[in-house]
Amino acid sequence: MDRNRLRLAVIAALVAIPGVASAAAGAFVTTDLNIRTGPGTGYPVFDVIPGGDNVTVHGCLSGYNWCDVSWNGYRGWASSNYLAYAGERYYRRPIGTIGVTIGLPTVRFDRDDYYGRHYRDSYFDRWIGREIRRERREDRHEARRERREDWREIRRDRREDRREFRQDRREDRRAALEEQRQREREQAERERKRQQQEAERQERHERAQREQRRAEQRVEWREERGGERWKERRAERREERREDWRERRRERRSD
Repeated sequence: MDRNRLRLAVIAALVAIPGVASAAAGAFVTTDLNIRTGPGTGYPVFDVIPGGDNVTVHGCLSGYNWCDVSWNGYRGWASSNYLAYAGERYYRRPIGTIGVTIGLPTVRFDRDDYYGRHYRDSYFDRWIGREIRRERREDRHEARRERREDWREIRRDRREDRREFRQDRREDRRAALEEQRQREREQAERERKRQQQEAERQERHERAQREQRRAEQRVEWREERGGERWKERRAERREERREDWRERRRERRSD
């Protein structure tokens, strides 16, 4: 307890010195607080500050939500919501609410510069180096995953394009085949009609030839009937009938 009071007195004396307040401020944590390697929950936690321990605030981000602190020989970042001011006038007030009033400077965080100034040639340098390498590995893994996902998406798109192309080609082939079959049916129908018309013309021609032959026969018959030949044939038929009649009379007499 005496040690904590002594620390508070020293910090208050430093704050009271002109020009020092603009560089750093004394504070203590109100609860167990994580100290991180950067201003944000995404940065790794390398230790926990017990509640009630004193810290030195070197500056905060422009929003006074994260502050650069020193504790137990370590340098890191902590949330200002759990940092209480150790000065007399604004004692126990959150740093985030009085940062502008007490002249706490605003700082800009550059990871490489900050790590180089505070973590080089130390255990944290190696630890943070491992963290950085881990983050880089994660970034590379994430980049690889994104590339793989992009490549899968590209392959899916290509497969879909090939599938659509094959489907369109099949439909075009079906349409072409159906069109060819329709042309063949139309050609067959035209050929059938042509053959039917040819058969009808052939039948008409044969009918006309028969009529012509009949007409010629009738003409010949009429000519034969009206001429000498017809008379001779008629006389021959009469003579044949008479001869037959005489033959039958003789047969009857002989019976």
